Amino acid sequence: MKSMLKPLQMMISSKDIKLRQTFLGISNQDKAILGQHRSRLQHHGKQFVGRFYQHLQGFEPLQKLLDPPGKVERLKETLTQYFNTLVAGRCNQDYVKGRLKIGQTHQQIGLELKWYSGAYALYLNHILPALWQDPELDQETCAQLTQALVKQVFFDMGLALETYVHSEREQISALKTYAERIIESAPCGLAVTTQSLKILTANPQLTKMLECKDPVNRQLNALLSIPDLSHLANSVIHNRCTFALNFEYVRGNGRHCLYHIEIAPIKLNDLFAGEGDFGLVFSIEDYTEQEALKLFSSQKSAHLDALMDSVPDGIITFRANGTLEVWNQALEKLFGYSAQELQGSNISKLLFRERYRPIFSHYLLEHLWQHKRDHLEAFGLNKEGNLLHLEVAVNSVTHSNPPLFLAVLHDISARKKAEADLNRLARYDSLTHLPNRDLYLERLQSELSRAHRYQKLLAVMFLDLDDFKQVNDNFGHLVGDLLLQEVSCRLSQHIRETDIVARFGGDEFTFVITDLTSLESAYTIANKILEAFHQPFSLKGREFFVKASIGISLYPIHSNDPHTLLRYADAAMYRAKFQGHNRICCYNAEMETEAAHQVTLESELHRALERRELSLVYQPKIMLETGAIMGFEALLRWHNQQLGNVPPDHFIPALENLGLIHDIGEWCLRTALTQIHRWQMNYHQPLQIAVNISSHQIGEEQFAERVLKLLEEEKLPAPSLELEITETALMERNRCTMNNIQILRDAGVRFAIDDFGTGYSSLSYLRNFPFNTLKIDRIFIEHLDTAEDLALAQHIVGIGHSLGLQVVAEGVEDQEQMAKVTRLKCDQVQGYLFHRPMAVNEVENVLKDAFA
Repeated sequence: MKSMLKPLQMMISSKDIKLRQTFLGISNQDKAILGQHRSRLQHHGKQFVGRFYQHLQGFEPLQKLLDPPGKVERLKETLTQYFNTLVAGRCNQDYVKGRLKIGQTHQQIGLELKWYSGAYALYLNHILPALWQDPELDQETCAQLTQALVKQVFFDMGLALETYVHSEREQISALKTYAERIIESAPCGLAVTTQSLKILTANPQLTKMLECKDPVNRQLNALLSIPDLSHLANSVIHNRCTFALNFEYVRGNGRHCLYHIEIAPIKLNDLFAGEGDFGLVFSIEDYTEQEALKLFSSQKSAHLDALMDSVPDGIITFRANGTLEVWNQALEKLFGYSAQELQGSNISKLLFRERYRPIFSHYLLEHLWQHKRDHLEAFGLNKEGNLLHLEVAVNSVTHSNPPLFLAVLHDISARKKAEADLNRLARYDSLTHLPNRDLYLERLQSELSRAHRYQKLLAVMFLDLDDFKQVNDNFGHLVGDLLLQEVSCRLSQHIRETDIVARFGGDEFTFVITDLTSLESAYTIANKILEAFHQPFSLKGREFFVKASIGISLYPIHSNDPHTLLRYADAAMYRAKFQGHNRICCYNAEMETEAAHQVTLESELHRALERRELSLVYQPKIMLETGAIMGFEALLRWHNQQLGNVPPDHFIPALENLGLIHDIGEWCLRTALTQIHRWQMNYHQPLQIAVNISSHQIGEEQFAERVLKLLEEEKLPAPSLELEITETALMERNRCTMNNIQILRDAGVRFAIDDFGTGYSSLSYLRNFPFNTLKIDRIFIEHLDTAEDLALAQHIVGIGHSLGLQVVAEGVEDQEQMAKVTRLKCDQVQGYLFHRPMAVNEVENVLKDAFA
């Protein structure tokens, strides 16, 4: 193996050149004297070259390097130039590069180092006496020139040695790679170990045979249960002999395999690094099938039958035309046929490529004759007509006439089913059995390619269920899962066969709608999808009215990238939700900015409490009759460094969607109670505090217990707290909500129905829930412009009073509104006409003026 090195791969640096020159003592004076006497040295060098090649002709190993005849003259010219540059006195990188190239050339043509280095000795033997006898050189000059020349020659010899050493290293590296490739591609299992049996390298076949993912650096005797293997290894190395044995190996699946192993010593320091000079090569061959062949040819039929019947795999022998000869009981059990039913049958009765495509014997024999080592995969058709997945190994029975062949049939049906199940799990949603996100993206990309090819319009739709979280929170995840299953069934029924629906995650579903003609046709299909939600869902004896919002993006109008189209459809879906649920919205460029802002808002909200960005402000509640402050409403505010002051109607819905309302709601309660207690103590007034709570809080287990615990910690009487609930929260009427209201009401906590007049305004809420206060929303107050509006407002106030409720008018901002509220005979008022929501220090000033 000859090295094909590039000179630049072993280039010596300027620093190393200088170091070598310093070591040899090569000085500028040496270079100068060589340059001064360059012509004299070149003259003697030219004479040496002629004599040198005459000298080479006398050595048989070198004669073949000098053929053909014209080659000698070229070599003489090259060698003359070589010695001319040697005595020129220049040792820069170009000089070294040229020397390395010459050294590599000699090595590559097969010139051994002993001849190469000998040439330097012959050169000095010729030229030094000539210099000493030169009458033109005095003794001192001759000595200086001799020293300089010897140093330069030894510098060149060092470079020559460098090329040969480097080449040897490369050859060893190449040999190692070659050896590793041989080991990797060997058909049997191969491993190289140290004397202590630590595995240095192993090929894939051994890894498969021993069912060990990464055997390197593990102990072979821990993987092979061979008695006294360590002692046997020491004996092989000590005696420098090989050893062979057979043993039985039980695989992880319980299958018994027969292995033949050969052990031989190997010198490690040639190719492999390991402890000690010698290691071991283990060659392991699986001869299970060969052993089965021997058993078939054996005359001991009883023993053969017993052994064959103990093998769990089906075994058959057959003739070249496919006629079955012999089989074991495992084959009968595998296919469900009796021995009589199999007698005289053909192998095509058992093996199939597909249900109606039988495998004939020539297909198996072609596989065998092509020396394919991998097993065939085929279907087996049992007596009941069911397909089995089989792995088939085929071999020929030696010394049989006419030819006989053997097939081992291993049932891999369970493995194939497991693979199919894993594939389904990886590509389909386990709850709804719809395609999952990965499969959806794969099919979307395929449909985009088809739409591009045929210049078609395609829609990506993103559907999200409205208020699905409330179903989960109020009725449990089991009901939520049942709802998702029912929704997936309806959605599948409300799209065309060419369209795709997938569960993207949670309560989100995505669609690919193909072959559209216009945006209007996309809206038509989206509306048809929403029809799936027109009828209620019956689950666990209850009816659930669920709605959904859909966002649409279009190819190629909005993008041709699947991920971008999905992002745009998602942004459009959020716009649809913002517009009031149960809507359809198509993407436009403004939505990307809004979506980015929403993502930022939600991200910042997660750490708002930790960063102390949240605060409470307090708006006084005024007794209309006396003008006295009777309490406050606590209102949540958020100031973020990046977003500034965020309006409550922007961030409070996000708190609910993100599930942060529980922690932040409890913080609001604790902070408000602490503050009202402080004001009660400081000003000796029975002030009340009103705190807004969401449906998520009041519907949570243990909410009432936590509120009562907070009151106890602050030593506050329960009537000091009023909890404000919206009409929307009351619509759900779930068990937890009702229990919490009843427990707190029994303890003395007051309740107010907030924003009355803006929602459903059902009088049944006032009758069925134990409220203390009815708050008329400021929107209602702002529109008391006609006699009819005033009459309606008077009716609401009258009903509240008739039920014993305190009536509060919110948002009173001017004297005109105040006059109307007074005529309505409300009990309390809030609004900018009296006080805006204030920070704690501002409230302190108001209280000092009021109660000092």
